[in-house]
Amino acid sequence: MSFPKSIWLLLAAFCLSLRAGAQALPAATMAPHLSIFGDLSANTSNYNPDSSHYGTLYGATLGAHLQTRPWLGLEARASFLESNTQGRQAEHEKGIYFGPRGLFIHRRLRVDGLVLGGIAHSAYPAFPLTVEANGQDLFRYSTRPALDVGGGVDFWLNPRLSWRTGEVMYNHVFGAREPEGVSFSTGLIVRIF
Repeated sequence: MSFPKSIWLLLAAFCLSLRAGAQALPAATMAPHLSIFGDLSANTSNYNPDSSHYGTLYGATLGAHLQTRPWLGLEARASFLESNTQGRQAEHEKGIYFGPRGLFIHRRLRVDGLVLGGIAHSAYPAFPLTVEANGQDLFRYSTRPALDVGGGVDFWLNPRLSWRTGEVMYNHVFGAREPEGVSFSTGLIVRIF
């Protein structure tokens, strides 16, 4: 299994940040600031007609958050989740989300909560499972409104870099028989200003 270049870049930035981990945190941590982040994500969907072929989606979540107050901010993110168990036709969920972000800071730890709305494009197997003439399962495709709700814990490594030790989000795509599930992410956050 080969890793995409984005994963290697995240790992390199993490390793470089460990050398600077002993630096003091910025004095104005409560001032408004903009940060960008990249996470590795795994999503387990409730839509799983055949556990040998379907169920867990893997991928990346990229985004930015603007912390306008010590406890309140805005976040925008895009997620790209896909299954690697099928051939040319892969189960996937790709979405763009935006919404408010609450934040609690204690020393080097930041705990946040999110309620994000947006649009998700999904591809998932039709139920009951139906096989097409070419041997591939029949897939349904949809682009619908979606909701992401959850939160996570970040750990400051140095004044510009944080490690998202874990984030859990519940994702719901609105519509009849649309997929929904829980995702877990970990990654890096870079403070721009």
